[in-house]
Amino acid sequence: MSFRCEICGEAQETGTPTTPVVIERRDQSYVNRIKREDNNGKMKTIEINSEGWEIVKEKKACATCWATHSVATEELIIVDEKDEVISTYD
Repeated sequence: MSFRCEICGEAQETGTPTTPVVIERRDQSYVNRIKREDNNGKMKTIEINSEGWEIVKEKKACATCWATHSVATEELIIVDEKDEVISTYD
């Protein structure tokens, strides 16, 4: 047995690849700091803010379950930085 699918519970044959399915995620803000020289030769720090998300929980799935429970089709739960649910997608 290679692994047991965490969605359907069936044991998979040896050599079967696992595919992670995202169950929960949270929004995250990122700050990227870049140091560059300005026209006067002085070092200047530029901050670039971006938005993204982080995985909170995922499950190992077989190929069949992954196709039917991917992020596009499964209910996805969004949590904030305090791990409180702020929205769900069906």
